[in-house]
Amino acid sequence: MQEEIVATAVAALKFQFSEPLLRIRVFFVDHFSAFRLDISDQCVIVTKEDKEASALRADAGTYFYDSYKDDVRLTERQSKEMTCCGKLEFGESVDEAKLREAIKCAEIFEENKLEDLNVTRLLSLINTPSDPY
Repeated sequence: MQEEIVATAVAALKFQFSEPLLRIRVFFVDHFSAFRLDISDQCVIVTKEDKEASALRADAGTYFYDSYKDDVRLTERQSKEMTCCGKLEFGESVDEAKLREAIKCAEIFEENKLEDLNVTRLLSLINTPSDPY
């Protein structure tokens, strides 16, 4: 699980630099919700991890859309946003040196804690991501 979180953060950094037209922001929270919110300008889709559970859609301009959007804003204010020193350059794949540089630059966590993670799995998750669904 920790490898997946770190891999997602580093992959987001990689896309921030390789796709400048995308606006990517990552926030770290010390809790999680049972719900997953996918918000666009047109609607919000609320799901749970359970594949059997139905999704809920709320269109923009409705009370529920505004409520879910407010909830996301509140979570952002209570979270730590991942920021980067702005000096990273990514190639096609990330190696261990680039991984360490990204973790340090974005202050994802203390670099010495990388030893507690499976670096090989972490690099695999970043460089060859798979769709869990």
